[in-house]
Amino acid sequence: MIMGAVYLLYSAYFLSMDFASIYKIMSVTIAILYLGLAYSFTVNNWRNSKKIAGHMQMLEPNQDNIMRPSFILKRQMIKWIMIGGLGFCLTKFFDFALINLFQDSFAKERGRIVL
Repeated sequence: MIMGAVYLLYSAYFLSMDFASIYKIMSVTIAILYLGLAYSFTVNNWRNSKKIAGHMQMLEPNQDNIMRPSFILKRQMIKWIMIGGLGFCLTKFFDFALINLFQDSFAKERGRIVL
């Protein structure tokens, strides 16, 4: 369902490039979409990380358990995926919320380079 919403929003965004007011509305709408995705993705990854930490606490520390390395690896993977996903969504949020609303095309390109 999220993929369908993203597809429809981007379709409307690219069709609205010739109409300034609709273009701004679509840019802000896509920025809000990325902000929501960042929140949802980060919260879900945080919850999964806490579940893994809970599973690791249930394991006895003195006993050699075959699952401990797997849990540690999974927790590290979730942490870095969460950081990368949050960074990507926030970058896209600032791109659509701020940079895309500049009137000057040169300023837009400079903003995207800086971002």
